[in-house]
Amino acid sequence: MKIAVTGGAGFIGSALLGALAGEPDVRVVILDRQWEGAAATEADVAGKRRPTYNADLTDREAIADILRFEEPDAVVHLAAIPATDVADADGGTGTSQQ
Repeated sequence: MKIAVTGGAGFIGSALLGALAGEPDVRVVILDRQWEGAAATEADVAGKRRPTYNADLTDREAIADILRFEEPDAVVHLAAIPATDVADADGGTGTSQQ
């Protein structure tokens, strides 16, 4: 089974990835709008390399392209704006970065 995890670099997402790392039949794809640093091509989660996309969920075309390419069986949506000041800065859309 292949699972796409939005917000996979966040606190809850990384905890889920750690739990899934022990599942031999589960492949994980990480989608996360990484606030710090450049786009990663793979992440090392519990000793396993995972495809990682620096993707913003408000970019529907980019997300659709990733999901078409990866063809996950399920999507676990854990992406969130981590701070209210970020949401307040752009009217709640979460599209501006500080």
